[in-house]
Amino acid sequence: MAIAGRKALPWLLTMVTKTGSRELFTLAVFAMAMGVAFAAAKLFGVSFALGAFFAGMMIRESDLNHEVADRALPFQEAFAVLFFVAVGMLFDPAILLTRPLDVAAVVAIIMVGKSLAALLIVLMFGYPLKTALVVSAGLSQIGEFSFILAGVGISYGLLPPEGRDLILAGALISIALNPLTFRGSSLIFKMVCRKPALAGVFNMKDNDLAHLRGDEKQALKDLVILVGYGRVGKYLCQNIRDVYDLVVIDGNRERVEALRQNGCHAIAGDGANRETLMDAAIDKAVAIAVAVPDSFEARRIVEAARAIKPGIKVLARAHNDEEMAYFSKHNVDLPLSGTQEIGRRMVEYLTEMKASA
Repeated sequence: MAIAGRKALPWLLTMVTKTGSRELFTLAVFAMAMGVAFAAAKLFGVSFALGAFFAGMMIRESDLNHEVADRALPFQEAFAVLFFVAVGMLFDPAILLTRPLDVAAVVAIIMVGKSLAALLIVLMFGYPLKTALVVSAGLSQIGEFSFILAGVGISYGLLPPEGRDLILAGALISIALNPLTFRGSSLIFKMVCRKPALAGVFNMKDNDLAHLRGDEKQALKDLVILVGYGRVGKYLCQNIRDVYDLVVIDGNRERVEALRQNGCHAIAGDGANRETLMDAAIDKAVAIAVAVPDSFEARRIVEAARAIKPGIKVLARAHNDEEMAYFSKHNVDLPLSGTQEIGRRMVEYLTEMKASA
């Protein structure tokens, strides 16, 4: 990770890019991913899946990570289909007839036990009921990592083959029923909303950090949406609040609570989510400033904002030249890089000093 990940692989990707061959670049990405995964599995005894995770972390260190994502994402669905077909071939349908009660118990543990545990944990941390219901519905299934664990358990003799069949049956049924779980959570939320006593118990009116109040939205004008309240976002917020109305979107609930206590319009959520942007009144916004530290998230936010409102002005923070090129290519109105801005300000200062001498 320290040597190959930070130095060798990014350098190799840069060399491949200079050839100008898109096919060679795609081949290099997958050769690196498979090679690192295989080497990690053989040298250190970790699973192939964990080795692939290491490979992804290494490739992410490259300035070409956006380009890598563009090449790899089209293969994601094909690999996902291949994975689930392989899992389906391991499943023995006879288990549904020979041990139906055991299958029902496994499904109940996954969809009821795990969901209730998630619901209670989220509520104990002070999040609103709506968030708790969404989290519990999302966790009412098990996915591919459970299959990997089951395979490891069988290889070490810790799990009998019948246990794997029960896990596969529970996984397939829970995945198939998961959309119904989300609908059920929505119905539960609406039922609780109709009961003022229950709504007060869950602080659903006072603790809803995911939405602006109706009167807040109506009062907004000359609106700028700020996504990310880190160092850059904080500076921007402090200096434009007197010029524009500002709505801050941040994933940290404590930050959002503090902003609201200081009289700012703020909501907790994912800025790349359409519903979150609509809750932030993007239809009334003249601009959106993307100040999140994660480059992939910034890209998703820009795409989501332009999909909702194509004419909105977009200001985006870039971390390297490759990101600057990406934002410029996608017509971001003001892409900014920290290194370039520091250099520009130094040049301005030295130029002014020379002029005044």
